Amino acid sequence: MGSALLEVDTMEKRDLIMMLREHLKDKCYMIVFEDVWKIEFWKDVEHALLGNNQNSRVVLTTRNKAVAEFVPFSMAEGFVQSNNHLQSKHFVEEYLEELIDRNLVQVLERTESGRVRFCRVHDMMYEIIHRKREECYFCLFSNERDLNHFCKTWRISIQERIDEVLESIKNSKIRSVFLFDVGKLPKSFMTTLVTTFKLIKVLDFENAPVDSLPNGVGKLFHLHYLSLKNTKVKELPKSINMLINLETLNLKWTPMLEFSIEIKNLKQLQSLIFQQINDEGPCHNLVKIPKGFGALTELQSLLKVHIHSEALKELKMLTQLRKLRVNLVYRDVWDLFAIVENMENFERLSVRLLTSGKEIVDLESVASPPQCLERLDLGMYIKKLPIWISELQNLIRLELILVGSTNDLMRDLQALPNLLVFILTVRDYDEELHFKEGWFPKLQVLCLYEFIELKRMVIEKGAMPSLTELQIGSCPLLKDIPTGIEHLRNLKTLLFDMMLKTVYCMIKDDNWEKLTNHISEIRASYNETPRRYNFFKITFLSSLSAEDFEQLLKDINYKYY
Repeated sequence: MGSALLEVDTMEKRDLIMMLREHLKDKCYMIVFEDVWKIEFWKDVEHALLGNNQNSRVVLTTRNKAVAEFVPFSMAEGFVQSNNHLQSKHFVEEYLEELIDRNLVQVLERTESGRVRFCRVHDMMYEIIHRKREECYFCLFSNERDLNHFCKTWRISIQERIDEVLESIKNSKIRSVFLFDVGKLPKSFMTTLVTTFKLIKVLDFENAPVDSLPNGVGKLFHLHYLSLKNTKVKELPKSINMLINLETLNLKWTPMLEFSIEIKNLKQLQSLIFQQINDEGPCHNLVKIPKGFGALTELQSLLKVHIHSEALKELKMLTQLRKLRVNLVYRDVWDLFAIVENMENFERLSVRLLTSGKEIVDLESVASPPQCLERLDLGMYIKKLPIWISELQNLIRLELILVGSTNDLMRDLQALPNLLVFILTVRDYDEELHFKEGWFPKLQVLCLYEFIELKRMVIEKGAMPSLTELQIGSCPLLKDIPTGIEHLRNLKTLLFDMMLKTVYCMIKDDNWEKLTNHISEIRASYNETPRRYNFFKITFLSSLSAEDFEQLLKDINYKYY
């Protein structure tokens, strides 16, 4: 190599790159590029820096912001490159779609917007992945027979057994820990985890028997992702303010009601997720945000929180917000919309009023959200549809609570070009609901709730041609099968909500089977508990005699229509 270095000045660029790659291929290296000024520099050197799984590092310093933004960085695990213009999730989706196009990944289910919800790989591909995982120690599972290799892996998945794990990984450099089906979690495990493994980037305790975090968690300087979803953690230790690299904090379905003021120090936080277990009362799902949260200027998702008047002033500072789900009082609605109007990247807005009454909110006078809005959920009574809703061309999901004429609203919204999901709850409306030809061309999911006075539903041929799911209920006066339901040829799921008696009468109609034989799944719900619905399949109900059906209603203590 010494003689080769003397020839560097005379070598071609390609030959120099090949020489460097050959020299670095089996070495753990650290290279520092100091005071870089040109973007082209990284383009020249990136091909020469071999990724050889030897824990190598590249450090680049620059005073040029353009260089800093151009050179790729990765976030929690570092598998996906990102930049300041696109979130890492978009890169993930692009990579996943590429694998799907190559038939390396199979899609099981997509969301209404077309994003992959569940996927899998072919058995043969799974065997290849499994073998490669073991060869490179990418991730190891605690239920595997041989735990000796734990010291070589960066990621562990702890499943059921936990006693032997700490001893096996005590000399490792763990970066990620995932828990599955762990029945008992000793406090010694948590303490050892946060005091021994200082390089951890990902901690996923979802569904684990955890009721508190040790104060030493603040020493995990490199932690990017922390999930306590569905645990019993009521509060976070004060040392949480030391996690200056934390990007995601998931506290969904925890009993936490307040967040300490230390949250304002998490300057890299991008996603903050809450949702209370208890849904009772007008003030359900509330988590109080402390003073100073406006310092979280990188925040992109703020979900299920209570925003009071003073907090609205700080919300103005979160200019990177993309998703916001809040509960607030009536007088603050106008201020909230005035704030989100100026958020250029805004994608989702969910607003619910903190009230036990049913005040009607005039939204015609509020500021319009940005045109890029994709999802809008208004948990408040509105009497007249504001014009700006029908102008949201990118809207794919809409949830409304209406007082007044349903048909007028349908006429105003039917032309939204990208609307895929429409969820409507109503009060004081027309007795007939009419969907006309050409209406809602792309709509896939339609949910009609609390149509107490609805007597007749008509669907013209050519209306909602893309509809795959229809939910109706409760509609005690709707005695007949929706007229024209046979025109919905793409309908796969039909759900009648809390109206068993009405549905039982419908399925005894001679025309029932002829009009619905193209629908693969028809169900009727009979009870609702938090986070769960109970259903009967129509095939089961249709097999019951009138006497058996009446006995069934008594057995389930049915109190609805």
